[in-house]
Amino acid sequence: MNKTIVKEASIFFSDIVGYSSMIARDEKAALQLLDEHDLILETHIAKNNGHIIKHIGDAIFAEFDSSDSASKTAIGIQKELKERNDNTRGKDQVVVRIGLHYGSVVVKGDDLFGNDVNLCARIEPTAIPGGIATSGTFLSNMIDKNIFTRSYGHVRMKNIPEPMELFRIYIDEDDYISEHQDDLIKKIINRGVKVVDKDEKIDDYKTIAILYPENLGKKEEEFFCYGFLEQIINDLKTIDEIRTPSIFDVKKFKDSNDSTSQISIDLSVQYIAKLSILSVGDNFKVNVLLISMGNGEEILSESFDGQHNELKIISGKIISQFADKLSLDLSDTIKELFERKNKVDNDAYKKFLEGKYLFDVRENSDSIEKSEKMLKKALAIDDKFSECHAILGMVYNLRGELDDAEDELEEALDIAEDNDNYEALSMIYNSMGIYYKDQKRFEKSIKFFNKGIKLQKTLPNDYMRAHLLHNMSGCYGLMGNFDKRLIYLEQSQIIYEKLDDNIALGNSYGEMGNAYKSTSNTEDAIKYYEKAKQIFVSEEMNYALAQLLVLESEIYLSIKDYKKTKDNLDMASKISEEFDVPIMEGRIYLAYAQLYMQEDEVDDALDNLDEALDIFIDINNKLRASDVLTMMGFLYIKKKKYRKAKKVHKRAKKLLGNIEGSYRNMSLDKLQKEIEKIEES
Repeated sequence: MNKTIVKEASIFFSDIVGYSSMIARDEKAALQLLDEHDLILETHIAKNNGHIIKHIGDAIFAEFDSSDSASKTAIGIQKELKERNDNTRGKDQVVVRIGLHYGSVVVKGDDLFGNDVNLCARIEPTAIPGGIATSGTFLSNMIDKNIFTRSYGHVRMKNIPEPMELFRIYIDEDDYISEHQDDLIKKIINRGVKVVDKDEKIDDYKTIAILYPENLGKKEEEFFCYGFLEQIINDLKTIDEIRTPSIFDVKKFKDSNDSTSQISIDLSVQYIAKLSILSVGDNFKVNVLLISMGNGEEILSESFDGQHNELKIISGKIISQFADKLSLDLSDTIKELFERKNKVDNDAYKKFLEGKYLFDVRENSDSIEKSEKMLKKALAIDDKFSECHAILGMVYNLRGELDDAEDELEEALDIAEDNDNYEALSMIYNSMGIYYKDQKRFEKSIKFFNKGIKLQKTLPNDYMRAHLLHNMSGCYGLMGNFDKRLIYLEQSQIIYEKLDDNIALGNSYGEMGNAYKSTSNTEDAIKYYEKAKQIFVSEEMNYALAQLLVLESEIYLSIKDYKKTKDNLDMASKISEEFDVPIMEGRIYLAYAQLYMQEDEVDDALDNLDEALDIFIDINNKLRASDVLTMMGFLYIKKKKYRKAKKVHKRAKKLLGNIEGSYRNMSLDKLQKEIEKIEES
């Protein structure tokens, strides 16, 4: 058994900026650059008596006996890379961020654990590309103070309750002189670094990640592992003193070979819970191991068993054990919810979990059909199962069987209300709100979202409350009620900020930008798009970032700021290279064309419209394709190429004729009139 040693150390984390994009563009070239990167960093680390704990993909985690050695290493690395990159083409450059911190570490075998390790891992992403970020503790521990630094101010980092003052270390005096304090603050804020007041009150909480359960049974029982994971994560979200990553975040590490310590760093949590589940017949058994990432020690190891319809009770027992080990008090309301017995037949509940899994995950084309069959089997056993009626309703809604969808949702509502099943009602109100919103029955949709919000006074679930507020804001937006759209968006953002849910907050800021854009309030639209961009950059949400850049480019184009329009589109185009999403590529080509049209660069506009047209035709997007052809028609008229204008007009008209339902392209009608005028003359 490995001996546990606690010691003080200077901690070093680094990673390559944009490495996932490099891999997507050219894997072979990216791997060659990684080899070169490793050689440079390993040489500097060894030269200064550092010790590499491990390589984590393109990242390096190392320790040093002194902060002076770690600082010297980081400065040496960035100097060499700067000289290299100054003589290298953009796509062959290696740009690295480095984070430094000093604190206590726990040595277990060949790995290091501890809150200070996790803290350094959070400091590293705050570094400017090509820069070095460090804590004040690290600087205080240095003997040689002859380095150049500037303060970020106090920074709030993900899942770190207390704001901490961070600093930038410059590679030399010239580097320091080249940047003013205001420039530094602007750069880090634009990269999503949260600079806050040092006295800002932050809620104290524990962070726990529930890893995807290991399935000890047959492959066919995988659905139960998913269902149990979803339940325990949702239950944890009802507790104010606990933060837990979403099931989406956790699924990324399913079947991962990463160590527990590495996963805790990636998810930024203090505790990791590892589950293994055996589901056989009518019963299941779950083994739970809770590990403190502060010292790598197991603080809970226990097994729980029961029938499948006791899933929530078992989840509650596990969370109660977590709370006991972490010295947290659960409210009486939470305890009552955890202890509430499920009256649904066990076999029906198991079939429901399988049907819901098929609906949620949708692994293949027949998943929805299989989901419907399984949910119907569950209801054949127990037709008073409200949650099952609700999910079946959403299956019908997805398939466009709207009358059946409404019938199932109303049945679910009646059963849940009769049984005072508040948890089921919370989900049903949200589902009915979404259903009626999709049908453009906004008043009814808002009524159900409101009911769900009021219910959260009984069910203290801030996540659900925020989602309901966000969904309701969308209804008001579609109704044209701009003021209420903003009010509910702002209320949801307050909750997302409190919960430190950056992804939801970024999406909400994007929605706010869209709201202001719809009213031609360009100043506020850009303000919120910029706030969303900061989060998308820091969370590496590159697809969302590319979408937002295109939307923002439309605003810049409307105010004739052609430089910023092109800058946005160039960045979106570069980001989109790592995705195989034709609709995004088509939108970017179309946006370039609109820019060139305003600049009267007709040939460039036509070239980009040609590219966009090919994409929209390939993906059978007839509406977009007809819009592109119409734009081409006007440009051909401008170039006096009337035969070509007539040809694309005919083609656009044919495309629209093949679309089911009624759709009128007013621009196409206008093009036809222009062509008729020319023919008459």
